[in-house]
Amino acid sequence: MNKITEIIQSYARMMNPTEEQKATAEIRLQTCMGCEFWAENPMGIEYCKKCGCATRAKIFSPRGLQACPENKWEV
Repeated sequence: MNKITEIIQSYARMMNPTEEQKATAEIRLQTCMGCEFWAENPMGIEYCKKCGCATRAKIFSPRGLQACPENKWEV
């Protein structure tokens, strides 16, 4: 899956997630918040310093566990 497709699909899921996607995203967010690569830019947008993706969309990635560049996601 190319990066642009992943980003578009992640934002689409974020806008209208299923209950399962919401639950998965919450678990992933907790993992991201504890990661050394998680940061916030001056505009208040949280992102991954490793891959550069906005966390609020990244946690909805359809790539699954492989979407985390550090392989830290368990769901």
